[in-house]
Amino acid sequence: MAIVFVDAAAKWCKWCKQAKPRTEFHKNDTYKDRLTSRCKKCASKQAADYYIKNKGRICELPEGSQ
Repeated sequence: MAIVFVDAAAKWCKWCKQAKPRTEFHKNDTYKDRLTSRCKKCASKQAADYYIKNKGRICELPEGSQ
């Protein structure tokens, strides 16, 4: 396993396995560095995949709504 050094202005995306500028990550105060572990592009892709996979369940209206 190779050790990869990332510049302080960059962060490693755990999904696409690439070093990207810190501006490419969403803010999240629960993380130590206050940035999510996935870049914005990967987060968007994952959300779109989840929506496609669960579209029927997501689009169902709860009973009594309207």
